[in-house]
Amino acid sequence: MSAQDAAKQRMRDLLLYRKAALAVVAAYLQLGDDYLAAILSDQLDEFLSDHAQQRGRQRIRSPRRHARMLARECILRYAGTAAESLSAPADSEVHLVRIMGDTGGLGLIDDINVVLRVEEMLDTIEPISVSEETEAILMKAKRELCNYYNACAYELVRERLYASVIEVAEALFLRDVVDEEFVKASLIRHGDRLATAHRSP
Repeated sequence: MSAQDAAKQRMRDLLLYRKAALAVVAAYLQLGDDYLAAILSDQLDEFLSDHAQQRGRQRIRSPRRHARMLARECILRYAGTAAESLSAPADSEVHLVRIMGDTGGLGLIDDINVVLRVEEMLDTIEPISVSEETEAILMKAKRELCNYYNACAYELVRERLYASVIEVAEALFLRDVVDEEFVKASLIRHGDRLATAHRSP
């Protein structure tokens, strides 16, 4: 296999594991069947764009519910980052330790998506004017919150939901029918209860 072919195979594996992890974590966090279907059909960005106005209304009418949704989405985005470790070489840093940001794959995109959501969650508490010192403290707090969501996602993908992620990835590789019910059934088969604590009222 040429270096170019090997790189293409690596990217295919990376995308497959990312898709499996996103689907499993979305089901676990109960983001909804439509959300899950968008992931499985590779239409997540289009789904979010189509629901932008609805999300805007929710932000105004139910800010706490909106913030909880954003928090779950932060974990979901970093689940993609964590999944990249599953396709990385066994002796690579990406495989061995938790990473956020530049993974050599799509980690930077995940990071940007999470930062945007964290800023949206916190924009209501930011003061109108701050000094450089207080601004630095706020920026550090935001980064630590990103780090927290990254750690949550890593624990889910590499530990708690690992068996379901692998099962869904194998089904995707074999081109079996993988729909919302398959993903949720996998969670049940492996004894993973849905994250009812994250359910929005």
